[in-house]
Amino acid sequence: MRPGIVSDVARSASSLALTRIALAALTLVATRPALHAQDTSSVTTAIELERQGRTLQAATLFAQVLDGNPTHLVALFGLERTLEASGQLERFLPYVDRALAQKPVDGTIHGLEVRALGALGRDDEVAQAVQRWIAVAPGQPEPYREWAFLVAQHGDLATARE
Repeated sequence: MRPGIVSDVARSASSLALTRIALAALTLVATRPALHAQDTSSVTTAIELERQGRTLQAATLFAQVLDGNPTHLVALFGLERTLEASGQLERFLPYVDRALAQKPVDGTIHGLEVRALGALGRDDEVAQAVQRWIAVAPGQPEPYREWAFLVAQHGDLATARE
């Protein structure tokens, strides 16, 4: 990959993040109608803080939700956004690791890991994360799609088509 490609991918991934947040929220509503009231309240407050530009305070609330519920997708997406906006995306990785420990086949969580590693410029670790994802979800197209998306965002369309 050429230098600077990872930052291009991170910018493109950010625009997709809002779409994925909406999808994650809909999934949560459809599959987990009994969310804890405290989690819902904390996430709502965190989103409002984020809108106000108070990203570190929002990140703290998202992290608190994840401490009690490591696979809370809305909180994971929120923490990713707020830590990236604060220049502290490195702090996101342990939360992804905990979520994957609980849901090792969850494609959404694997996608978060791949994007975060890409945004941090860890190209070798991105490849390893995709390989781990393929290993736990053999035959699933998502790891290949995410990899192709990243490669295409880097301008390597030939590799993305492979």
